[in-house]
Amino acid sequence: MSDAPDTLSLERYNILGRVGEGGMASVFLARRIGAAEPVIIKVLHQHLAENDVVAHRFLREAQVAATLDHPHIAKLSDAGREGELFYIAMEHISGQELERVMHQHIRERRIMDPGVVLRISDDVLSALQYAHTFTDSDGEHLRIVHRDLSPRNVLVDFSGHAKVIDFGLVRTNLGDFRTTPGMVMGTLRYMSPEQAVAEEVDQRSDLYTWAVVLWEALTGRLLVPTGKPADILKSVVADAVPLVSQVNPALPSAVAL
Repeated sequence: MSDAPDTLSLERYNILGRVGEGGMASVFLARRIGAAEPVIIKVLHQHLAENDVVAHRFLREAQVAATLDHPHIAKLSDAGREGELFYIAMEHISGQELERVMHQHIRERRIMDPGVVLRISDDVLSALQYAHTFTDSDGEHLRIVHRDLSPRNVLVDFSGHAKVIDFGLVRTNLGDFRTTPGMVMGTLRYMSPEQAVAEEVDQRSDLYTWAVVLWEALTGRLLVPTGKPADILKSVVADAVPLVSQVNPALPSAVAL
């Protein structure tokens, strides 16, 4: 059962409304007092905030993510604690989740334009390269891994460009709060096999996940069927992946490689 609040009050923000909920946080549309542009506020679920290790790592990782500055990564503008609430604030992007775009095509039995898919992929891969090679002010490589690069965490704006969100909920070499019991470690169907069996992961896990997203966008099908969590994880680990050209022979040969 969710412990997400129906209303929210933060001293520095005017809350405009609740817009969603994820496995780790409740999501609100807000405007910082004195600012014109809206932001997205994510508030850590109360049962997670009560775990001191989780809560403080949440802020620490968010503060690291706030240093990321890339045109295809949603910018984190604030992270903090107010009373018992732990929150992050990120830029509001006018557009929609890639997941919604893909599912609409699947429902209508259509396949996304390969050119559009590759343009989105170029944006996402550019963001990943930047994050994966990011070093702090002391030159230390932070070994950032997103770990949940599902199409729900890629937003496509109305010009067709993509931004990756939730780099505030990542793994770095500073520690990984997602391994705490009860934490959501990623979207099951898009996990790498290493994630699915709870092994240590590195940046290659993100690339695997994005390859699954590309496969689905270019075929108009789900690679891993929905079902019970145990069945999904078994499929992730054991099932062979058909070539996209076998599923969608109409793809241009350069794309189907």
